[in-house]
Amino acid sequence: VGGGNRGGKSRWCGKEIVRQALERPGTNWLCGHSSLTTSIQVQQPYIWEFLPPHIKEFKPNKHDRVTHINYTQKNGFSDQTLILPNGSQIWFKNYTQDVKTLEGAEYDGVWLDELAPMSFVDTLPFRLVTRDGFFILSVTPIEGFTKAVRFFLEDLEVTEWRDADLLPD
Repeated sequence: VGGGNRGGKSRWCGKEIVRQALERPGTNWLCGHSSLTTSIQVQQPYIWEFLPPHIKEFKPNKHDRVTHINYTQKNGFSDQTLILPNGSQIWFKNYTQDVKTLEGAEYDGVWLDELAPMSFVDTLPFRLVTRDGFFILSVTPIEGFTKAVRFFLEDLEVTEWRDADLLPD
């Protein structure tokens, strides 16, 4: 998902991850950003924004061993994860972490936001295979055609063209 600054890419990706996690019980999702700080500042607020009110207000009782949602604007989601009442879990990682922290996990979807390093881009598709998962890379091409963007676009072929209603000219 490419576009200019303030184009709504991250907002759409956050909405899509939440939608998928809610519609598909027991699934695992990974959201990645450049650092813990930018994950808390940029990515996690979008996930929080698109959670339905009844889930934001959910207060588990002592017998609930699944749901875990604890969010603050200052610290994001506690333990850099949340677990929805349907058992779906969203993890937040960042590119300053060793790529080996991704080994062994299986995900139903991955969203990497901005300047993803090739070590993450190379590793994560293998974490999606057994679940037929999907991979979203959202990027503002300020630094041009990076290796990560090339990974997704080099074999791309346009199969259909359409007029854009909002761009008639």
